[in-house]
Amino acid sequence: MKIFDGKYSWDGKKHDEYDPIAWFPGTYDLKIVAFPDGDRGRVRHLKPFLCVYARTGDGLSISAHPEKFAREICRRFSLDIDKVLWVEDLLQEPDRYEIVVYKKSGHLADSPLYSVEKRQATAGEVQLIEKELAALARWKEPPVVKRDE
Repeated sequence: MKIFDGKYSWDGKKHDEYDPIAWFPGTYDLKIVAFPDGDRGRVRHLKPFLCVYARTGDGLSISAHPEKFAREICRRFSLDIDKVLWVEDLLQEPDRYEIVVYKKSGHLADSPLYSVEKRQATAGEVQLIEKELAALARWKEPPVVKRDE
């Protein structure tokens, strides 16, 4: 099920009690999908959400420090950072997809701190990612209407 499919932007300014994703503006292509819930004998996913993000070339890249981006996405869409399969789409072949793993490494006041590890997607993960992205692309296509000529 599609949760979000579009451009996600920030202006680099602080508007509430949370710091911005980055102190400079930026825009990323963002796709968030919820996997089926595992009822009726289906496998239940340990990470029931998929978040694929890709740089648009507009503004600052968050690739080196994606933690604030992930926190903001989780806050905005009511997701648990530990329940999301985070994927950076590098937009180039081979090894196009990079899996981003967040591990709790401590706390600062009431906020958890995370260490970030990146790795290449496995063949199974690539298959899952491409299947979900293809399904999203089908939703965007206008319906085909055949007319008798």
